[in-house]
Amino acid sequence: MGREVSMRISSVVGAIFNLSPKSVDSKQNFLTRLEKISNLKPNVFAQSRERIELLELYKGRHDEILHWVCIVAKDQSASLDYREQAIKILRRINQPGSVVVSHLEELLSDKNEFIRFNAIHALIDQYDHRVTPLLIKHVDDPSKIVQIAAIGALGECTNGGAALKVLNRKLSEVNVNDPTTKLSINEAIENITKKAIAKTAHLLRDLTHQLGIDTDKGRRIEDSRRIFLEIYKKEYGEDIIVQILAQIASGFTKDANNIRLEAMHVLKELGNGNKAIEALINALEKNRN
Repeated sequence: MGREVSMRISSVVGAIFNLSPKSVDSKQNFLTRLEKISNLKPNVFAQSRERIELLELYKGRHDEILHWVCIVAKDQSASLDYREQAIKILRRINQPGSVVVSHLEELLSDKNEFIRFNAIHALIDQYDHRVTPLLIKHVDDPSKIVQIAAIGALGECTNGGAALKVLNRKLSEVNVNDPTTKLSINEAIENITKKAIAKTAHLLRDLTHQLGIDTDKGRRIEDSRRIFLEIYKKEYGEDIIVQILAQIASGFTKDANNIRLEAMHVLKELGNGNKAIEALINALEKNRN
């Protein structure tokens, strides 16, 4: 008797508070809340907060969310704000990068430039071999806002060598009456170069440490420098690595003297004295300014 009463009470309480997971965090509830978030525009802070809360409510169900938001994001009949919020959720979904990138790649072909713009920004957080080629492709997008978004995203790219080649090409083609694009390209190039300098200085630091404890130097030193150059020339090209080494050697990175000296030795190993000297002069002038 007591057990029967207890079960009835539990049933009543469940009905009153609507504790069924299917009704609280169903697909329809998710999409309704997502649409309400889109109506909060232009309050981007409120939208961001609500997206975080929504993802937290559906924690552990990102495979389902991925399916739901992709339907919305690709729906040409849905409002632009609604579709944009779906892409921003897609950007934060904890799923393998390859899965998310496949959906973003499809969205990059959308006829609406704002959908392509949001898809570009969502790509920045993804780790997949297709990211850099997709960004490179949209550096020449018909839409100026998509172009600039792709240029900025390339500045955050892990494949700096490929990005630099495209950005330098784009810089040579940009119209003199288009200062916005030119500024975006220069900022992206500077961002990549700074990261490359930091990475190079770190590797030089490791190299000098190895040489410092090596009891059989000579040939090993030359081999280590040659390997270092082969790796970096392949990634960035000779012109870029010369500039990077010159900036380190001239004290741009404030590294210790032994690292600056090692940068000089590696520059010498390149075998192009005139190019190295010119790069050093330019780096010294830059530091002075």
